[in-house]
This record gives sequence, C-alpha cells and structure tokens, in this order.
Amino acid sequence: EENKLKLYSYYEYLFKRYLDKLNINSLLLSNIDYWEVQEFSRVLRKNNIKVAALYRESVGSQKQVEYLRKFYKSKSFKDLPIDKIFVFGQNAKKIFQDTNFISNFDIHSIGIPRIDSYKKYNKNLPKNMVTIFNFSLPSYKLQKTSIETLEVVNKISKIYPKYKFLIKTKTDKETKELRSMGIIDNFSNIEISDKTKMKTIIQKSKIIIGTNTTAVIETLFLDAFFIYPSWNIDEGGSENLIVDDTLDHNQLIICNSKLDFEERLTTQLEAEVTISNDEFQLRSDIVSQNIEDFSFNSSEKLVDILLFE
Repeated sequence: EENKLKLYSYYEYLFKRYLDKLNINSLLLSNIDYWEVQEFSRVLRKNNIKVAALYRESVGSQKQVEYLRKFYKSKSFKDLPIDKIFVFGQNAKKIFQDTNFISNFDIHSIGIPRIDSYKKYNKNLPKNMVTIFNFSLPSYKLQKTSIETLEVVNKISKIYPKYKFLIKTKTDKETKELRSMGIIDNFSNIEISDKTKMKTIIQKSKIIIGTNTTAVIETLFLDAFFIYPSWNIDEGGSENLIVDDTLDHNQLIICNSKLDFEERLTTQLEAEVTISNDEFQLRSDIVSQNIEDFSFNSSEKLVDILLFE
C-alpha cells in the first residue's frame, strides 16, 4: 500500500506537470491488471478525465473464462475507476460482466484493432512457409506435446528444403531458451525467431501450427492449413484448450497423436490448400467465441464508441 501511494503521488506530479496543459477529455489505457494503470486511472478520475481500457487478450477456454471472472470480481478491483472496457470477443466480454467496477453496458466487444492492417497485406504471394507459434512455455500446459511437435518439424524440414519452417516466439528470452533445448538443428530452412513480423507470416504461410494463443485465432481467415497439436492432455487438461474434441469432433484441425501430426504435416506439404465447408464452419465457431469478427475495422469501432457514446 505504501508503494501504491508513492506511485499515485508520482502520477499526480506527472499530470500537473504535463497532462493538465493538454486539455485531455479521455485516455485509452492498455490494461487494467497492473498498478501502473490502476493508480494512473485514479489520478485521471480525480481530474475528471474519462478512462477506457483495451483488454488485449483473447480468452479461449471456458476454464480461463471462469477463472478470470472470479479474478476481476475480487476486492482488488473494487471501485476501480474505468469508464469503458474494449475486448476482442465474446469470451473476453463474459469475464467482465457483473464485476464491481464497471457496468455491463460499458463493456464493448470490438474485435482486435491490431489486425486491421492485415486487410492490406498481399495474400497472393507464394506460400512456402510453415509457421509454428511456440507453445513450449509452462502456461500452455502442453510442454511434452510441444517438444514432440518440434521434433517432428525438425525432421520434416530436412525432407522439404524448399519450405521455410518458422518457430515463432514472443521474446528474445523465449527464443534463447528454445534454442538451448537442442531440439532444432542448425539447418538453413528452419528458424526460431521472435523478430519475424506477422505480415510475413500472413503473406507466406501455407501451414499454421499452434494451440492456445491469440495469434493462431487471428489468422483463421487465411487460405492456409491449420493444425492444433492436442495429444498428451492430462485428465481435465482439455479445459485449457481453445479447440478440443468437443468443438472439433471430426478432428478437422486437431491432432491427437505425434504420428497423426507427422502424417498430416507431410500430406499438407504435398497438397494444394483446400478448405472444406465443415472446416470453414469450425473456424467460424472458433472465431465467434474469441474474436468479434474479421471486418478489419476494430479501431474505427473503438474510436466511434469513445467519441459518440
């Protein structure tokens, strides 16, 4: 509490020294979870400035939704001065309903503003890349599956030298840790990288592999194959997955064994990309739970709500 008071006093100084001169009506903040935002929002409210937050997570599994609903109903968030919250989709919207600090009317599902630029990317370039969104971190609860997935990818990359195999990480630390595991050989067509841009992934990926990450969901509009490795699941562990047997009961994109994954990856590398009607419907179901839509105008919707409501 003492540190929070110090932070609040620091923000008061910053506001009087800089922001008070700018005649600000409202500010959009990046989250609500941390002291930096919470204490800043209290200073803003004291100075009659409206506070909005963009909740930057796509919450995929029901277990996550229920956990976070309880989390945001806790006393830690009681009376938090937030006027509006913008979320990516319906699952994320649920977690803020009936909380102690914001009304349901002020929770807005708008989609993902960062993907608005995707509509401008050239999706007609040659598809010569396989992208694996790394899921080796403990938080994904699929570490053994991740290792086996990377072992297969490493093996297949040697058979298909004309394809580039990208293991996409989020941070330099994650990249170094994955390299240190020694699963991926030093071949010219396979790379572990946190630097590759989504623009490259969207324009060049023929196959996308991943599990519980927003990056996988936000690429479902692509004309590309998708594989969700889903084996080695502990009892009850499927509750942590975005896609499982209950959603994809025909196993159109999930793989329930290492062998199945290897066979499917090989088949898709040899084939032209074709998406069945059943898979299109499955993708639509996944999107409807996690992202408002793929209209690529989320930023416009956010600004309209801020300005006119």
